[in-house]
Amino acid sequence: MESVASALQPYSSGLQADGYSLEVGFDGDSLHVEIVAGPEACEDCLIPKDMFTPMIASTLNSKGLAFEQITLVYPNDRT
Repeated sequence: MESVASALQPYSSGLQADGYSLEVGFDGDSLHVEIVAGPEACEDCLIPKDMFTPMIASTLNSKGLAFEQITLVYPNDRT
């Protein structure tokens, strides 16, 4: 969904500056957002997930994009 990617572009740009990429996926009314670390990623630069998830939801809601559930996955969630 291009409109979601556009709405999250400011976060994506900030994450790229710290060595991360932001990937989105959909499953019905659920949004899956994954932060992927690059080789030079700054581990201390990520804000806590419990702060970032509401920021994402608020940004999307302000653009008229509501999801029943938003799942945010950080790089250390995969280890």
